[in-house]
Amino acid sequence: MKNSPTTVIEADQIVRDHAIHRPDVRDYRKMPIGRIAHQGDVYLRRCAKVPKGFTVPTKDLQLAPGTTQGSRHIITAGPRVLTNPGNTDALLGPVIVAEKEFTLTHPEHAHCLMGPGVYEVGFQKDEAEAERRAVRD
Repeated sequence: MKNSPTTVIEADQIVRDHAIHRPDVRDYRKMPIGRIAHQGDVYLRRCAKVPKGFTVPTKDLQLAPGTTQGSRHIITAGPRVLTNPGNTDALLGPVIVAEKEFTLTHPEHAHCLMGPGVYEVGFQKDEAEAERRAVRD
C-alpha cells in the first residue's frame, strides 16, 4: 500500500480486496428502531424518521472524517447521506436514508449488512485524547 492518503474510491477498493481475505460480516438487516449497530468507533442508530436539521445531501460515502485507514468506514452506493449544516456536535455524523439494503465496510472491522431505513451516525468519544488536551491546556 502506498504511503500517501488514499481517495475514498481507492479506500473502497482496498476494503473490497481485504474482504476477500476477511469474510466476517455482521447482519443488522432486521435491526429494530432505536437499536444501535457499531463498527469500531462508528455507531449507527436506527431511527423512525430523519432527525430535524438533516437536510443537505452529500455524495461522500465515507462516514468518519479523516484520511487514515482507521477512518475508512464507507457505505456502499445506494443510500442517501444527509448532513446538518447547524451541527456543532463532533460526536454526531450524518444521517443515512436507505431504501434498500446496504453494507458498511472497513478494512479492519467486520462489514455490517444494514437493512432499509434511517440511521443516525455517531462517533465514540476518545476519553484519552480529551484528557491529554486538558493536561496540555
